[in-house]
Amino acid sequence: CIRDRLEFKDQRAFERYSRPHILNNQVIGRVWSFRDVTRRKLVEEALQESENKYRSMMEATMDAIYICSPNFEIEYMNSAMIRQVGRDATGESCFNALHGMEEKCSWCMHHRVQQGEHYEQTIISPADNHFYHVSASPIVHNDGSISKMAVFRDVTELKRSEKMLKDSENKFKSFAEQSLVGVNLIQDGVFKYVNPKFAEMFGYTVEECLDDMPFRKFVYSEDLPIVEEQVKKRVEGEVESVHYTFRGLKKSGEIINVEIYGSTILIEDQPFVIATVLDITERKKIEAELEQAKKEALEMANKDSLTGLLNRRAFMERMEQETQRSLRAGTPLSFISVS
Repeated sequence: CIRDRLEFKDQRAFERYSRPHILNNQVIGRVWSFRDVTRRKLVEEALQESENKYRSMMEATMDAIYICSPNFEIEYMNSAMIRQVGRDATGESCFNALHGMEEKCSWCMHHRVQQGEHYEQTIISPADNHFYHVSASPIVHNDGSISKMAVFRDVTELKRSEKMLKDSENKFKSFAEQSLVGVNLIQDGVFKYVNPKFAEMFGYTVEECLDDMPFRKFVYSEDLPIVEEQVKKRVEGEVESVHYTFRGLKKSGEIINVEIYGSTILIEDQPFVIATVLDITERKKIEAELEQAKKEALEMANKDSLTGLLNRRAFMERMEQETQRSLRAGTPLSFISVS
């Protein structure tokens, strides 16, 4: 029996079957039959093209990919997975080839794929102690069996960065929570973090401050333009740090004097305004009292206690001032003393 395929220029295809025609034990000719398989040919070509595209994509991706059978046997590995493992481990068990284990991985969710489910998880491979994000999907075959296609992405550096960021956040929070000065973080005009001292300074709880509370609510209205300008400069990168004072407004309506030391930091590539805040109300009060005492002391030193008129010391100081002014201007100076 002979079977072959005839393909025509118009893309038609026929399968041709031929066998001897025997009569009285003698071959008297051949019997030919033809079957139009054009549709099947086109389907096969489309499937082949699809498979080629699929494999091309699998080979081009930077992620490591493998396919394993229901009994954990590797059926396919792309180039990235072969490089990761160090060899083409097709035919070997996935848990041994990928992770160097002698039995099924404890984190394995192969059973979920066998139920037609897709799953994602992050694992640590004992083979290299790297973190991998695994995305697995079922591949259903014509006979009803299900293979698993798993995509491995190495996220070790990401995990390390996340850990470093978390450690840094914990250190910052530990420092800020115990600080004796107020600390805050502002983004988009609202508080994203305040420590207990800052909340206490303005008469709020930490929870109240973090409930989308705008920083403007903490500023006395006449000083608001100053504060907004200083925040804007930091957000837009005009200055690296600022130091200024303004009048703050407590929850009770009481006005306090505060001093700011501020800068800008990036968190996940987003700019945040950070500041340490000091309540200098008492300091301002003491400074005002000292200035008043200084003025009063100077006045007492320059006036006669009995008459209240300027005394000799004040007279001599005034004479010295006028003499120096005359010398600078180059003009004559007259002096008249009347008793």
